[in-house]
Amino acid sequence: IKRYQIAGLLHHMRHHLKQNIVLSFVGVHNSGKSSFIKKLFGIDTMISALRRTEVVTLYRINNSSNTYDHDLLLDVVDFPGATDERPEIARLTETMGSVSTIFVCIFTAGHIAQPEKTIMETIQ
Repeated sequence: IKRYQIAGLLHHMRHHLKQNIVLSFVGVHNSGKSSFIKKLFGIDTMISALRRTEVVTLYRINNSSNTYDHDLLLDVVDFPGATDERPEIARLTETMGSVSTIFVCIFTAGHIAQPEKTIMETIQ
């Protein structure tokens, strides 16, 4: 790749990032991802102490119908726990994470064990 091609790609990436950011919250199950999203953005995530998040949920934080007015579109994605004992749910972060611009990893305070290390490897 030539220098001018890299500059063109970086310009394209910057332009896209100015228009839309997909902020994804990942981590082990029951680490508080949905609760954190609810507190941070003031949206009803339908969380319950008795239920885990089992589907990938997208929240549009702001909505601009005019793509020329330079308003940033922010989407927040709440992923189910990547350590869920059901493989089809645990794999959702891996299979659908490519839509994300930025990952926020929520871990249990105090340590990073093998499940957390696995999540970090998945999103790299």
